[in-house]
Amino acid sequence: LNILRQKKNRRLIKVGDLKNRDVQIKDIKKIPGGFLVQDRNIKEITIEDLRVVTKREPNKNELEEL
Repeated sequence: LNILRQKKNRRLIKVGDLKNRDVQIKDIKKIPGGFLVQDRNIKEITIEDLRVVTKREPNKNELEEL
């Protein structure tokens, strides 16, 4: 913080925990002919959220590495 205090025209905004907020964050990307605007995924994915769609089930270690 001391380094930031030394710089002029620097603003810091304190926000709370963003994990539990219902904030829609947009990703904006420049593409030929315009812009692409997408909703950013800010939800943390847990093992319970995953669904296996292949014949082979991953083991616990493989799931934790995702």
